[in-house]
Amino acid sequence: MTGTLILSREQRDVLRMDLTFELDGVLNDLRGPAADGTNLDELTDMRRRVDAGLWLLDDLGWELHGTRETYYLTVPEERLRSWLTGRRVQTRACLEDTAIALADPWRTWGRVTETPSELSEEVRCAREECDRELDVLAVCDSLLDQLEATR
Repeated sequence: MTGTLILSREQRDVLRMDLTFELDGVLNDLRGPAADGTNLDELTDMRRRVDAGLWLLDDLGWELHGTRETYYLTVPEERLRSWLTGRRVQTRACLEDTAIALADPWRTWGRVTETPSELSEEVRCAREECDRELDVLAVCDSLLDQLEATR
C-alpha cells in the first residue's frame, strides 16, 4: 500500500478533474473502436486504467472539490505508478499536440472558424487546456517523486 503518499487539496482537485476526463475518455473508447473486442491488450489496459481511476476516486472523494487539507492514497504502489506514468505520457503528448496547434492557429482552426473572434476563442480554450495539462503533469511528477523516495 502507498498510505504514505499525501496530496494537498489543490493537488487532489487537479487529479479529481483529470480523472473525470480520463474515465470519460476510456468509456467513450469502449463505445467506439474498442467495442468490437478484437484488441484484448487495449481492452485490458483500459480496464486497468478504469480500476486505478475508480480506486483513486475512492481515496480522493467523489465530490468535485475537496473539503480536507490533505488526502492519503491507498492505491497499491505499482498500480498507482503505472497509472501516473500513463497519465504523464498522455499529458505530454497532448501538450505537444497543442503546442503545434498554437504555433499556427490559423492552419489548425481556420477551417472550422468563421470569424477572428471564433479563432481567438479556440486559441483561448487551447491555452486553458495547456494550463490544466501542466497542472496534471506537475501532480503526476510530484507523486512519482514521492513513490521513488519511498523505494
